[in-house]
Amino acid sequence: MCGILGIGGSRGPHLVRRLIGELRHRGPDGEGVRADPALTLGHRRLAILGPDAGGNQPMVSASGDSVLVLNGEIYNYRELADALEARGKVPDRRYDTAVLLAGLETWGLDLLPRLDGMFAFAWYRPAAEQVVLARDRWGKKPLFWGRIRLDDGSRVLAFASELRLLARLPGGPPAVDPLGVARYLVYDGLAGTHTIYRGIRKLAAGSWMELDARGEVLASRRYFTFTPAPQPMAAGPAVVALRERLERAVLWRLRSDVPVGLFLSGGIDSSTLAALWRHLRPDDTIRTFTVGFEEDSFDERASARVMARAIGAEHREVVASGADLTQALEDVWARLSEPFADPSIVPTALLCRFAREHVSVVLGGDGADELQAGYDPFRAWGPSRLLELLVPRRFWQRALARLERLLPPSPANNALRFRVRHLAQGFAHPPEERVQGWMASLPLALALTAMKPELVAELEVEAVLEPSRRAFRRAREHGALYAQIATWVETYLECSILTKVDRASMLHSLEVRAPFLAPEVAGLLSSLPPALIFRRGHGKRLLRRLAGEMLPAALMHKPKKGLGVPQADWLRTVLRGRVEAALEYARSGGWFDHATIAHLWHEHLAGRADYRRSLWSFVLASPFQ
Repeated sequence: MCGILGIGGSRGPHLVRRLIGELRHRGPDGEGVRADPALTLGHRRLAILGPDAGGNQPMVSASGDSVLVLNGEIYNYRELADALEARGKVPDRRYDTAVLLAGLETWGLDLLPRLDGMFAFAWYRPAAEQVVLARDRWGKKPLFWGRIRLDDGSRVLAFASELRLLARLPGGPPAVDPLGVARYLVYDGLAGTHTIYRGIRKLAAGSWMELDARGEVLASRRYFTFTPAPQPMAAGPAVVALRERLERAVLWRLRSDVPVGLFLSGGIDSSTLAALWRHLRPDDTIRTFTVGFEEDSFDERASARVMARAIGAEHREVVASGADLTQALEDVWARLSEPFADPSIVPTALLCRFAREHVSVVLGGDGADELQAGYDPFRAWGPSRLLELLVPRRFWQRALARLERLLPPSPANNALRFRVRHLAQGFAHPPEERVQGWMASLPLALALTAMKPELVAELEVEAVLEPSRRAFRRAREHGALYAQIATWVETYLECSILTKVDRASMLHSLEVRAPFLAPEVAGLLSSLPPALIFRRGHGKRLLRRLAGEMLPAALMHKPKKGLGVPQADWLRTVLRGRVEAALEYARSGGWFDHATIAHLWHEHLAGRADYRRSLWSFVLASPFQ
């Protein structure tokens, strides 16, 4: 795992050398800069495969015709090297970067669908002064780009692994993009390709873009879009196929020249990976890591211990005490590269810091819940559709709002009042927006009220929830379940789960690999008949059948807790000063309407309402205004 930076023009060499060190947390093991008259490339390296100097970047091809900087890993690099050798090419197969570069020169961009990995890279051909930017199919690795105006009035192409680097170029941060702000408030992260800055975009997941060295787009295309293709399939053969594909995904993700461990929550996703690892490599020392909480409603350590004992793991736990969480919060606050409001980034960062003391790579269960309908809102879909057939959804929204007012506020994880509020939010939206209606920290109407009126005046409101509508509509022909899954995959998975894991792990130079997102695993899961995914209020049916063959019985019916934090209490204690400072700033500047946020704050402080998520989104945005 690494960090990349590219800046065009004559000032590129100076600017890259000045800024590349700010990506050291992404790559503590080496730094490289290659200056070209048209485009300068910089790289910070986290050495995982071939940790010697032969893997340093920017890497120049054997032909000398092209240069590559890669952030990420290509897990099937050995198989690609075999295919290259069959064509008479001889890549240096010690390094996945060298195999990727040889593959690009051999197959061009037709290589991208063949890659099993997580990556964001820049492939530069100096003679043509053209660069290709590409990103993995799920968006695990970030890549921001734009034509940035510098302080001398010139515009240059710039791209980087972190948004804040582009905002620190001479000339200062670009103007705020109201659509980016609104999406941040509704999605907790940067859904779609917009960012909070005008003229700076995310490269879309599963896509590539070719530009000249001045930043003009020459071509762009998505090489992967999540597309369900359900096929008739019996449960028995499907379980066998899933096990075979997961085994291969785990084996490829254990390829490393540095120590590997496993995040173990005690849920069936990570526990299944642990059981497969032990089956595949019975002599391995398996190092597992769990974060626990002093508050029972957040804690899952007991389940993790059961699984760790079952596989004979070398198990370690870190308890997220108040002091530990406060320190992790400080790390996130000081070093987060773009606005991100999922509070579970804090314990995730604490867990990553703890794991990094022992290993450089871990496996995690990301993707299983999205691809296999593992979240509670999947259970709410059927009843909500039935209720609105009986009575218009406006009635249910009002009824649930009244019920919420009757329930006492509670700081507990997934408290009843919290769940009733978010269920009511869903009824404010038609089906194609409902997933995000349930999930939003600030539902769209409140987000618009919370923003400064001058920003809202520039905003095309219909565009805010377009990422959800687009995903839902594309998959709707395959039924409501797959339409929901597509929405979760294209929004929550990328802009929340994968963003959280990347940012938290990279704060501590730790690589996290996700076997459930291997192309052949995800391809199988997206081709299942719906009854093998979700039935009678329960998701992950196929995965549960596989897990039932390998896991202790005590883990099979454990309710999902998620990785929560005591937001409500933090806002009243360790974050109180920051909330009030941000409120004071909102009187005259920034993105937020002071009166709206002040009302939420006073209601929360008085204990009359629980606005933990809305206020969290507000305060976590303050360093970027």
